[in-house]
Amino acid sequence: PGPATCAGRLAAGLASAGLCAAAALSGQHVLLLVPQGERQAWNARLCALKAADPQLRWTEGAAFAGASGWLAEVRSLHGRIELETRHRVRIGEWPEPIAAAVRLIVEQADSQLSVAEAAHEVGLSRSHFSTLFKRVVGESFVAFTCRTKLGIASELLAASKLTVQDIADRVGMPDAKYFSKWFKRCTGQTPSHYRTERRMTDAR
Repeated sequence: PGPATCAGRLAAGLASAGLCAAAALSGQHVLLLVPQGERQAWNARLCALKAADPQLRWTEGAAFAGASGWLAEVRSLHGRIELETRHRVRIGEWPEPIAAAVRLIVEQADSQLSVAEAAHEVGLSRSHFSTLFKRVVGESFVAFTCRTKLGIASELLAASKLTVQDIADRVGMPDAKYFSKWFKRCTGQTPSHYRTERRMTDAR
């Protein structure tokens, strides 16, 4: 069955067996809520499952109490899943300074975040940060930032009614003219042409 069905079945099976509270979030992602005292046991279970399925990955969230704590943690985990899926990254496998830098790039897409500023924010020297970022992510800070902004702009052109100027603001470009030239250089199409083609394709 498809990944979403697998996630749903796994969540239902775990919940019905009384092992933990479980919910399918999206795609192949399942949220497990377990008592703090059983954290170690669940890590052992997941390690055993990973031996049979090497693609299995998991991220541990922080401990929480009460409804507000639960909501904050679910939002945090869901945000990480969306970040990894949309931008094709695996934050859970990266050193924390690089994961933090990637979050900065996405969360501050409407700014012109420089390598030096990002390095300062995550507590590394500029040269060490640049070397580590490329080794871990597989592309330079500048290339990853450009790809991220391009992905956001493309989504907004295809799925929103925002003007080109509004979208330029969302990805930290000085004005619509600069944004249009940059977008065409990256994609070979003007923003308006890209928007028209995407909408025609989606309508079919």
